[in-house]
Amino acid sequence: MPKKAKLSNQGQGSEESAYLRRTKPVNVRRGTAAWARLIARWSVQGLVVFGLVFGAQHSIGRYVEASPSFRFGAVENCLRVSGLRFVGESAIRRIFESEQGRSMAAIPTETLQVKLLAMPWIKQARVLRVWPSQIWVHVEERQPVAWVRKVGSADFTSPRLVDRHGVFLDPTRDFDLELPVVSGLDDGMSTAERLTRIALLQDLMKELGPERAQVSEIDVADSSNARVLILYDGDVVELQLGAARFRHRWEFFHKYVRSWKKKYGRIGSVDLRFQGQVAVRRVDS
Repeated sequence: MPKKAKLSNQGQGSEESAYLRRTKPVNVRRGTAAWARLIARWSVQGLVVFGLVFGAQHSIGRYVEASPSFRFGAVENCLRVSGLRFVGESAIRRIFESEQGRSMAAIPTETLQVKLLAMPWIKQARVLRVWPSQIWVHVEERQPVAWVRKVGSADFTSPRLVDRHGVFLDPTRDFDLELPVVSGLDDGMSTAERLTRIALLQDLMKELGPERAQVSEIDVADSSNARVLILYDGDVVELQLGAARFRHRWEFFHKYVRSWKKKYGRIGSVDLRFQGQVAVRRVDS
């Protein structure tokens, strides 16, 4: 009898534990109304945050516009310019004079950048606000590669410059540039033709290296034949160097020029374009 009682108690405990145990979590499904309330709560919270941020920005913007500490002052003190070599800083300052006294937030940096790019010498420009009251302007100027003699002009009283992109540049002030004088370029030719002739000029100067300082003038009127004027033993000599192998033809001239002078006397021009054949023209005194 005691054993039966013990077994009966064990069975009752087993039934109770099986009844109280939950083997899987209960899935609670939200209805449409619950989801709508949740979305509405999130939307309200988002609108509150947006309103706070917008209000803070608006307040800061009004403070910046009204505060004297955030006003652009005199260009002499508040404008910093870098990258200048050929353009005078006074020309840059004139563009910013109308902005003196304005709030830094109201200064149209993009419009000012467009005005800078309209200047012939300026290739690239950046206008940056330096808070609280300064502006920094950094420019990249065009780099001239030669002085240009006007087509059909025998004198050189009004020289101008040209960069590697074929843009003509008028000197803005007096400066000393050791660049070759080039003829055969003008405004009337197409951009493609002008670039071809400038490329011929640059290839020639690159191959000659330091000896390019001996070149007085380069004629690129014929894009297939660079004509170079040099001063040799007191005589102006024209070298026709073609469109390639400039260094080889230059060295060939200097190797044999003395023997040619002994044979022909004063030399006016030498055509070095053809392999194994040189045409030497003497100067009739």
